[in-house]
Amino acid sequence: VFGSRHVGLRPNTPTPNAMAARSFRQRLVDLAGEHEALQEAFADLQAECGDLRAHVASASELGKECRDLKASIADLQAECGELRARAVSTSELETECRDLRARIAGLPAAGPADGPTGRSLLGRGCLASPSLEADCSGLVAFAGMCLQGQRASPLRGRSRSRSPCGRGVPADDDEVIDLVTDDELQGEGEEEAGAIQAPHIASAAPAVKYEVAIPTHGRWRPVSDMSGKACFRDSTQPFILAHTLTFLDTQGIPKGLVTLFVADQMEAENYRRALQGSDWAGVRIVVSVLGNLNNRNFIFAYFKPWTYVVSID
Repeated sequence: VFGSRHVGLRPNTPTPNAMAARSFRQRLVDLAGEHEALQEAFADLQAECGDLRAHVASASELGKECRDLKASIADLQAECGELRARAVSTSELETECRDLRARIAGLPAAGPADGPTGRSLLGRGCLASPSLEADCSGLVAFAGMCLQGQRASPLRGRSRSRSPCGRGVPADDDEVIDLVTDDELQGEGEEEAGAIQAPHIASAAPAVKYEVAIPTHGRWRPVSDMSGKACFRDSTQPFILAHTLTFLDTQGIPKGLVTLFVADQMEAENYRRALQGSDWAGVRIVVSVLGNLNNRNFIFAYFKPWTYVVSID
């Protein structure tokens, strides 16, 4: 057209609006890719965090296990120390036992009235015995008796009484007492010769602490009701006093070492009543359980470990 002005455009040239639209889509594509990358990184971090949590939990368990192991090591060290001490004690006992065996081996053989010889008492298993301490205690007592070189009267410096029931039993008030002197003991035969070899009398070994346990049931009754001996026919003494407790008195056993073990509280009251007025009125009485086997087990558990206990009926 004459007078107008024409502007020529290149083909396929984008307009400004088209360029803006294409730039926005590209940005969305880039953001989507970045989002996926972030999600993958987040998943990796979550997995790593789980591994760290498991490692921390494992470390806590290891710490507890470590503390338990330290405590176990301390206990083992203490036990090891005790075993070392016992091993030293056992070694000393073995040495003492060997020395005493050698000394007894050189002693002359004993006659029938002198009781067992050193070899017959020891046997072959002294050192191999699991109860080495008990074996050597008996050995020490016997060796002291043999090496003492003389026999002491079991009642030296004391007087005994003869009763119709045998020597050494205290007579009742209405019985005639025949005192026996040390000189008379020398001619009383093999029975007396064996009696004066009692280890607690003849031994020169050092004394050890011990307890005397008497499991008893129903022996608070009068001896005349429980014994057929003529000498006890009219006696009103409790059976236990006429026999066991009198025997302990004769042997000079301190009353504070003696404990009676009875089945129940009624038995304890009967024994306490029966012993009133006697020298044994204050003897210790412990309520145990009924039955010989159960009573013996009770006595075993009653005393402290490693206590020497002499059980006597």
